[in-house]
Amino acid sequence: MLMEKKVTPKKKLTTFIFVASVCFGLFLIVAPLVLGYINQKRADEAIASYNDTASQSDDAFAEEFAQAEKYNLAIAGSIRDEGQKERYSKILDVEKGIMGYIEIPRIGIRNPIYHGIEEEVLQKGIGHLPSTSFPIGGVGNHAALSGHRGLPSSKLFTDLDRVRKDDIIVIRIMDRTLAYKVYDIEIVEPDYADGLKIDPNRDLLTLITCTPYAVNTHRLLVHAERTEYEDEMSNIKTERTISESDCILLIALGVVALILGVDIVVILKRRRRERSRV
Repeated sequence: MLMEKKVTPKKKLTTFIFVASVCFGLFLIVAPLVLGYINQKRADEAIASYNDTASQSDDAFAEEFAQAEKYNLAIAGSIRDEGQKERYSKILDVEKGIMGYIEIPRIGIRNPIYHGIEEEVLQKGIGHLPSTSFPIGGVGNHAALSGHRGLPSSKLFTDLDRVRKDDIIVIRIMDRTLAYKVYDIEIVEPDYADGLKIDPNRDLLTLITCTPYAVNTHRLLVHAERTEYEDEMSNIKTERTISESDCILLIALGVVALILGVDIVVILKRRRRERSRV
């Protein structure tokens, strides 16, 4: 008569730890991918809805841009506009707070641009700093756009550190398509404001995000200047580089692989000891 092997509590615990480690490792790998896909789909839907609404509002374009230009003149100090703060969120508001969208071919970014930089805004897209010009183009304007890094639900500006000088950034506002070429990249303290100054002779754009990745003690500023837009700019393909977020992901995957490896070794050794006792 064969004796039935008894499963000890210690063996059950070992098996449980192994299964839990595998599940946790798979979750770490799959969850960001799924959340990223869902969020990007929502962003694409928001942009499609924006384009549909904007294409049906030709008569309103002139008035919207006139209001935005007036706001920009007030920001630059050229005119006085007491009610600019109260009107801010309504200017260029074509579709649910979206004023337009940004494309960065180098890193495959295509996200809506919202009014303001409140946390609610930055969780779903790119925010426009109200203290800077609206991104409608024009000499004497300097627009600043801010985005999060490292959100599990979206890339946003996670890979902004991959952008290089002479890369192109495309801004689409209603029926306007604006192209900006990167001319400078700098890392500054959080309270540094000189990089957002207006130059009366230039049309400028600055992208802002936190750095280093997952530490966020400083700010990464990507400065760009208006250049002539060409259709192929939205399809620029450049060689891929390793970003800070890639390094973090590789480290995380390495830790998961190490945990699984240790679990497998422990289980195999335990089984060998059990067999040697039989």
